[in-house]
Amino acid sequence: MKVGSKKIKIKKSQIFYRETQRGWAIVIMPNKIKIDNFHGFPHIHIKNKETIKTKTLNKALNIVINYLSLNNEININDLKNKLNEEE
Repeated sequence: MKVGSKKIKIKKSQIFYRETQRGWAIVIMPNKIKIDNFHGFPHIHIKNKETIKTKTLNKALNIVINYLSLNNEININDLKNKLNEEE
């Protein structure tokens, strides 16, 4: 991510995140999983952009942090389901 992003380390993952006037983004490394709302709607980049229900950076970031804290590996479908749970 670009200069100005913040990062958090959880186990073996680095979470980079930032919010700008244009939108917000979260990148989970080394898995290269991107979650953002830069195209007008919140989505996760898997093979294509898949819409998620979580609308804010804070909620998405909390879900990602909790998920990584509880799991040793990332199951992309499980993470997507967490991001799609009703708010």
